[in-house]
Amino acid sequence: MKYPKYGTWCKQNIIETIRKQKINETKKCLEELIFNSDSELYETGVFDYDVPGILWIINGDPENLNNSLFSAVQHKFDEKYFQMAQKINPQMDIKAIRNDGGDSLKMLFATLKNITMDELKCAVMYAFDCGREE
Repeated sequence: MKYPKYGTWCKQNIIETIRKQKINETKKCLEELIFNSDSELYETGVFDYDVPGILWIINGDPENLNNSLFSAVQHKFDEKYFQMAQKINPQMDIKAIRNDGGDSLKMLFATLKNITMDELKCAVMYAFDCGREE
């Protein structure tokens, strides 16, 4: 599977996953800290004001990084990537797809680079209002 050939599918997959998640931050925190490029969060440059960085911050737990929104997105993306790859090439062994050398991760990051801040904010705010952790 290649990006951008499957770019639309990837983007829909990520947005859908975000919209289904439970967001633990407050609305004020999301608007004033996380989605404000001038907030103190971005002053040190530790987190660039980009989609992967913001996904790592949302629901982030320093004790357990698997609780971040990024981890939820990556897990669901991998799951759906493997299903799609199996559908495209039914003869391929699922183990071979899982050991594809990180192609799914490359596709995930290529897709995240093409999600705008407005699209991300819209998906996260929807999740804040309506999301449900699956």
